[in-house]
Amino acid sequence: MTKRLAEIISPLVPVVVFFFMVNESNGSISVGKVTFYFLFPAFFSYLSFFLLGLPLINYLKRKNYYNLVTLILGGSIAGLIAIYIVFVVIGFLLGSFTTTNFFELKTSLWGIKSGAAVSFTYWLIDKLKIE
Repeated sequence: MTKRLAEIISPLVPVVVFFFMVNESNGSISVGKVTFYFLFPAFFSYLSFFLLGLPLINYLKRKNYYNLVTLILGGSIAGLIAIYIVFVVIGFLLGSFTTTNFFELKTSLWGIKSGAAVSFTYWLIDKLKIE
């Protein structure tokens, strides 16, 4: 039960933080903003979690390396990889992919922090004993 709950909730953490950061600076909330700043990042967050995060978690558990430190380190790397894949996909879809801002520190840190936040949240929920 807690594993499924962790899989549902943890990918939403960076999405919610991003959503409130954007809306705090932009003011009012509209349907278009919710779609663009919540649903779009949520799609990529869940996709990244299921393609990168779950295999990482399963590997760590199988090798008996599953603990908070290894999960956050692995999640940070997965978040970094995921953010660049998202930027590449968005760039190609919009036809405006350039490498000038591709390796910005701000982008890298957002990916690392997002991966760490998802990992930490997953670990916290996974350690709860909910029946």
